[in-house]
Amino acid sequence: MSLGEGHETGIDSSEVFDRMRSHWLSNVIHDLSGALFAARGYLRMVLEEPNEILPEPQRRYLTASLESVGRLVTLIHELNNFPGKDWFEFGTIAFHDLLHQAVADVRATAPSVQVIEELDSGLLTTIGDAGKLALAMQAFLAAAFEFTGPGGTVRVQAREENEKVMVEFSAAPRPGAPLNASPDLSLACKILRLHGGSAFLGATGKTPNEGYLVTCELPVIRLREG
Repeated sequence: MSLGEGHETGIDSSEVFDRMRSHWLSNVIHDLSGALFAARGYLRMVLEEPNEILPEPQRRYLTASLESVGRLVTLIHELNNFPGKDWFEFGTIAFHDLLHQAVADVRATAPSVQVIEELDSGLLTTIGDAGKLALAMQAFLAAAFEFTGPGGTVRVQAREENEKVMVEFSAAPRPGAPLNASPDLSLACKILRLHGGSAFLGATGKTPNEGYLVTCELPVIRLREG
């Protein structure tokens, strides 16, 4: 019997495909989780071994590897817990308005911080969950405010580039101001990833103490006309 002879009518192929993909993804997640947990365990065992004296370069490389494996484990958990459609409230988002409102909301908590907005005059629109993306933008902005401290300056930049909305939050600490602890931005980063985007946290100088920088990327999604 050929493959074509086994075809049955009345079967919802999209439903079957979604279920097959769900099982496939579940198996991939299971296999990856096992391998990553083992790798993380071995790395921890080597780094925590009291009788083992590691040269500093090797310890540094192993520590970086352990951090990378930890990030992969976190991403695996996200794959296994991807929310359903009901989690999103989709609509057209105008990032000019969203960022203006985020600045106004965060500035109300720290009026002494100066904010410089450099927003592209283009469309800067996409489709997504405006409420959740607003929470993410506020979290990144609040972290910049916390980093620079009273009397500091925060710069907000936004533009469209290569079919992506690019948003940057940057701040430098006020001279003599104490540096604050790094905030937890895991939820904000997760919201961007669930929208197909990403966030890169880094420094504006050679060291993290010289400046705070977050670059956000979101794919531009617009409905086709007609």
